[in-house]
Amino acid sequence: LLFSSVLWWRALKIILTNGTIEGQVRQVGRVVLDRLCDQGKIRTAKDQLKVEVVTTGGFSCCKLMGGTHVEEGAFLQTLEEALGPIDNPRYVVIRRSRFFSLSRIDYHAVPKSLSANKAEAEAYARLFSRYVGPVKLAYTRNADGRKVLLKARAKAMSTKFLKRSERHTIWS
Repeated sequence: LLFSSVLWWRALKIILTNGTIEGQVRQVGRVVLDRLCDQGKIRTAKDQLKVEVVTTGGFSCCKLMGGTHVEEGAFLQTLEEALGPIDNPRYVVIRRSRFFSLSRIDYHAVPKSLSANKAEAEAYARLFSRYVGPVKLAYTRNADGRKVLLKARAKAMSTKFLKRSERHTIWS
């Protein structure tokens, strides 16, 4: 009973401080899809595409519906960079919110393909603010940014789970 209560408390704390995984994956997926479409890396019309998230057995699976296999591959690669553990990105978005009296903070790496320059990273941050919530963009290639990067590596939601995100190709 004591061991079980520790696990339940940890899960409850993650949900209260970060929200549900499925909702976060869907929102970030929309941001990534819109930016890839704006950059021309996905040529299918936006109204024909849909980000689908399915949660089964504690795992969230995300896929792009309506695009080609190449477009889906580009989408999944970029989404994996955005939601995966923070390694050494050029830019990081910092999301702060409140849930009742709890202060929530989360960090996400700006994917490499969407942060070639400051303008691209700012466009990503604007979309992130629109779909997910207000964010602050931090450049990690200076002294202040390195401090943010170290904090992001330690406190990001993606580091609270043991396994990294995995990409599986399923033929149907």
